Amino acid sequence: TAFTHLQSAVNTRPNEPVFQDEFSLNMAILGSALIANNNATVGAQLANQAVKLSDNITENHPNNIVFWKSRVRVFYLLAQIDPKYYKNALEAVMVAKKLAPTDAKISYNAGVLYGQNNQIEKGIKELNYTIILKPDYRDAYYARAVFYHQLSEIATGQEKITDYNKAVSDLKYILTNLIPNDDASEKMLTSWGEKL
Repeated sequence: TAFTHLQSAVNTRPNEPVFQDEFSLNMAILGSALIANNNATVGAQLANQAVKLSDNITENHPNNIVFWKSRVRVFYLLAQIDPKYYKNALEAVMVAKKLAPTDAKISYNAGVLYGQNNQIEKGIKELNYTIILKPDYRDAYYARAVFYHQLSEIATGQEKITDYNKAVSDLKYILTNLIPNDDASEKMLTSWGEKL
């Protein structure tokens, strides 16, 4: 339903970048859904149009943080269908980070996207910065715990133990200091064989 209204808004006011930005995001959502439901041709067309419109918006408004955040979302949505878009999402979030270096949510998204791009150590470093910006950011602790656990599974010796302990520590920090009954943290610890 939103697609038709946004298309009409863009056609009525073709020079309004806010309408184009929303339309780009809507096309990415719709395109991803269509591809996931085996309508690859139309879905791919919408995905390509979403990227092209996002390209145009950020090229014409290179310092607008809202448009860069939307671009991250466009590529992240498309990456759910095709992981090649994670690289584009990371590039977009890094531009957003330059525009708003103290925005904890942007920093968190950068950390997660580093992980999605198999750069786990960079992801952890970015999440450390996120926690400095916002010490009570539950999702940053959780993501960092996941990354530490991933590192512990490929590490050996003392490094393996250290990374694992950091993962457990982050989840216990959430339960002790942020959200006492955090279901996801409890389930993760239980799946690792830890007692609550």
